[in-house]
Amino acid sequence: MSYMPISPFMRPISHTHLKVIETRATPLPYSVNKWKVLRDLSKAQAAFGINVRDLTVLQALLSFHPEDDIGGAPTIVFPSNKTICERLHGMPCSTMRRHLGRLIDAGLISRKDSPTGKRYLRKGREGETAFGFDLCPLNREADQIAKAADEAREAESQIRHKREAISLMRRDINALIALGRSEVPALSLWDRLEDAVALTGRTLRRKLPAAELEHLIADYTAMISEAQGVLSPPPAVDLDTDDAQNEQRHLSSNKEYQESELDECIEAPRQPHAIRNDAEKALRLPLSLVTSVCHSLRSFYPQKVNSWNELFNAASDLRPAMGVSMHAWQEATAKMGKDIAAVTLVAMLERFSEIRNPSGYLRALAVKATQNTFSPAPMIMALCRERKAA
Repeated sequence: MSYMPISPFMRPISHTHLKVIETRATPLPYSVNKWKVLRDLSKAQAAFGINVRDLTVLQALLSFHPEDDIGGAPTIVFPSNKTICERLHGMPCSTMRRHLGRLIDAGLISRKDSPTGKRYLRKGREGETAFGFDLCPLNREADQIAKAADEAREAESQIRHKREAISLMRRDINALIALGRSEVPALSLWDRLEDAVALTGRTLRRKLPAAELEHLIADYTAMISEAQGVLSPPPAVDLDTDDAQNEQRHLSSNKEYQESELDECIEAPRQPHAIRNDAEKALRLPLSLVTSVCHSLRSFYPQKVNSWNELFNAASDLRPAMGVSMHAWQEATAKMGKDIAAVTLVAMLERFSEIRNPSGYLRALAVKATQNTFSPAPMIMALCRERKAA
């Protein structure tokens, strides 16, 4: 019995090669942009088991394809190893072949070998026949690559949002610690929270998976609840005053107000009960601390502020002098609540020279307040630290 001699150019066959052989005769459904596929693949590389160096070699191969789309035009490129390495800025040939093998194993490209194993283009009466690397698999896998890329982008977006939430919670915890040290300095809770925040800060230097970030968010939520449970709640404020009380409140306003503008102040939108509760819960600052660190408030409003209603009156009087429009002020009181809006405005007065657009700045903070990502406590505590340092 005689056996067929094995060609020295025969390459080993894997299941990936079998899949390519089965689909090679099937026409491509449509053309796809090769650079878009490469961009998607750079996001979905983990799903296909490739790395950045593999993508660099694939980019070099795509540069030999004459068209931007992979579809109707010939899809086989046939550069020599030396030419590929030159385009890869001198990458060693052995390294380049290893990355090519990874791309083939991932099913992103395939080989179409000539009888001699060389890559070339043959022209004859029957037309042109090319032997080299076939880019058809990129076309056939384009939908799967795009889907994997979208999933990777969504995962990145979720991780980014979780890290942003953690940063905001860390800021709030630090503000609560500062407030707690001023109100209940002997409590050991503040040292424990400070140590926990410092320890987790080192952990955040690494790229944490979503599960670990969720664990951190749960820990921070528990810390914030514990700190808020210790600190005394803000004084109760009756926000359901009637129109007559609102009108009396604004009788001390600047006489240069236009009558229509005064009417808008009187008819400021009331807070729904749920929003009022959220605003009262978010504001954990004693009134005496706010008035003691906001020195500019006393300069513009010499009367002593004894209640949150009086602080809101003072802020309403200061608003035109600060260049804050009536619409921005109404929007802030509607989204933040009157107490938080008043504290925010008097804190802005301390930084007035640094704020180029007071109305726009207040609107931006109001938007953050609706997303539960803003509290005036850090602003007040920063002023408190400055006063102590001075």
